[in-house]
Amino acid sequence: MEITSREAWLDARREDFTASDTGALFGVHKYRTLRQIAVEKAGAAKPERQSSVFRRGHILEPAIAAAMAYDHGLVCESSKRYLRARDPENRHVRIGATKDYHLTVLAEDLERVLGDRFPPSWRRFLGDMPMAMSVEMKSVDFGVFAEEWSDGPPHYHLAQASTQALVAGDDGALVVALVIGKSLDLHIYPVERMPAFEAAVVTRVADFWRRLEENEPQPVDPRDPASSVWPVATPDVTAVLDGVVVGDADLDVAREGAKRDASALLDALDDRLDTWDGRLQAREMAKALAKSSEALADATEEALRRSMGEAESGKLAGWRVSWKNTAKGTRQLLVRREKEKR
Repeated sequence: MEITSREAWLDARREDFTASDTGALFGVHKYRTLRQIAVEKAGAAKPERQSSVFRRGHILEPAIAAAMAYDHGLVCESSKRYLRARDPENRHVRIGATKDYHLTVLAEDLERVLGDRFPPSWRRFLGDMPMAMSVEMKSVDFGVFAEEWSDGPPHYHLAQASTQALVAGDDGALVVALVIGKSLDLHIYPVERMPAFEAAVVTRVADFWRRLEENEPQPVDPRDPASSVWPVATPDVTAVLDGVVVGDADLDVAREGAKRDASALLDALDDRLDTWDGRLQAREMAKALAKSSEALADATEEALRRSMGEAESGKLAGWRVSWKNTAKGTRQLLVRREKEKR
């Protein structure tokens, strides 16, 4: 479909999970969380106003395309079509994307431009038909580039470009960054098609729409600030937290991840510290356990919030639980063990 106005673009975004939000599916988006996106899709909140960064990027896209042609002879075509991906066997698979630009290019020319960054998997295109590429243009402040792009594009940009290639059926994608500083440096990054990632996107998008349809909360993200996500606390209402707690799929997944990582770390500490290779492996396992432990803590707090609802406090022997309103319109959850009386 052709997008002719911002209003039409916003209408399309409400019906689909768009490529620009894909990073939120994996908790790596800089600005967006699944709960914020769900609130928008449900019509409970207006989409955010166009930011100055978005405005700058939109204005500078033609300049970045011109730099691609000037520096490397790669002529990109502006893309105005809104693309959609559907699965006839699963109505919850609703993905949308709008590519900034499209590039039809010989693999030999890309290899010349990318040098060592040319992915080995793209060598199969050498001497063959031209490659079809989604191109995502980014204008990046030089300070942000130095801080966030040292290892390449941030993950949410890679997820966006990869999803665009998926929906478009392209051979791959490029993320092109024009660094806004004295020299206006241009950086080009390849993005390969990755079946495992694409399958995860489809699965998580379907889960997002299913949860929204069934009024089931989206997975928790520690950055969720929107007061509309949770009910306002009612003073003097207390939730009784004694007794057996019903099963929780998200909590079960987090628990299994923490158990797996804890077991791996214990094994490493038993017999792998007599060499530096063993010590570094143990270090990686310790870092993995820290992440899965944090995920377990987040899932536990999420389950606790669902149990408390609008209650301002929770009643549980040996614990002090409160979830009060703050001056910023959010709610703050505090959980502490009570000191044992001697």
